[in-house]
Amino acid sequence: MDNQQSEALAAICVLAAFADGEKSAEERAHIKGVFESLDGASHAAVYQRVLLKKTSPALEAEALDSAELRQLAYEMA
Repeated sequence: MDNQQSEALAAICVLAAFADGEKSAEERAHIKGVFESLDGASHAAVYQRVLLKKTSPALEAEALDSAELRQLAYEMA
């Protein structure tokens, strides 16, 4: 998995966490675990794209070029 794919997976997880408008310690811990498990995913770059609304789940999913990566994104989110 390359950096772009790692960041796409992380961004999808952050987007999913923010979808309900709530901020919980459980969600924050999950997102932290996602970043730790994805070598190469830049926290700052991902959060910036999400918070500045420069991305969407569909846009991030374009970087996931296999069924396995798309399934992983679904399960992680």
